[in-house]
Amino acid sequence: APGGWNSIGTLSTITLESGENSGFIIILEGNGFAISGALTIYATSENGNQLTWVGQLNVKSVAKIDLDFLYLTMPDGEQYANTLDVSSHPIGEVFSLTWLITNSGQTSWTPTIQIDIPAGWYGECDNIAKLDPSDSVTIACNIIISESEIGGMQKTVSVIVSADTKEVTDSVSLVVEQINKLSWV
Repeated sequence: APGGWNSIGTLSTITLESGENSGFIIILEGNGFAISGALTIYATSENGNQLTWVGQLNVKSVAKIDLDFLYLTMPDGEQYANTLDVSSHPIGEVFSLTWLITNSGQTSWTPTIQIDIPAGWYGECDNIAKLDPSDSVTIACNIIISESEIGGMQKTVSVIVSADTKEVTDSVSLVVEQINKLSWV
């Protein structure tokens, strides 16, 4: 087997008469550094004849996604490392939340970005292209809190990054701005 593989268990002796065939299972386990390459299997008969079979062992690496919240940018351009460093978040105005996505794996992948926001809110995130191993990119998600939202409430916004079969979610809390209004009827 190519480097980084271990055979789990041992094979039992298989006895076959002339013209018979049999299947067998070999269990291989990668150690995290396994590579693709030729897999060679040798079978030896009781009289010393040897059969050699060569096949290809291909490694499929799963996406490794790191997702970290970076900062909140308020409508006036002020930035905060924590979304709760401000007393509240404005209703009806665009502010943005920025995350860092890092490919900490060994293969390239193209992420899909989704934002999970409360009903009635507006949210849209940047789309990004393929990330090669060790690459990082920032994504900004623009948010508008609905004017019908109840002020003073703490709400959660989540960004979901998926690639291949892997999905990572990060969430932040926001406090809805309280606007005092007086209406005459």
